[in-house]
Amino acid sequence: MNPRLLAAICFTESSFRVDAVNKNNSDSTVDNGLCQINSWWYPKLEKFGISVSDLKTDACLNTHVSAWILAQNFKTHGENWNSVGAYNAGFKKSRQGARNKYIALVKTNLERM
Repeated sequence: MNPRLLAAICFTESSFRVDAVNKNNSDSTVDNGLCQINSWWYPKLEKFGISVSDLKTDACLNTHVSAWILAQNFKTHGENWNSVGAYNAGFKKSRQGARNKYIALVKTNLERM
């Protein structure tokens, strides 16, 4: 995984704030930590022994999980910007506008780094 891309995602998600929490998602999910890991992932992460508390307190683990999520996107939909956009907006066709907006933010932050 490209570390600069991960850094751009972390900055886009939380401005590098390790303790960031977002409870304002339209689907009632919650995002936690440096890379804003969404609560949708919690059941899958629990199988690996990763707790919500771990994601909130361990920035390294939070980043590792972010890389794992992005790798899942690349594996299922290819190594492309749309997979990066899906990190934030998922792959539903109706969310393409949100993916495009997120892609633009990540690209801007990547260029600034």
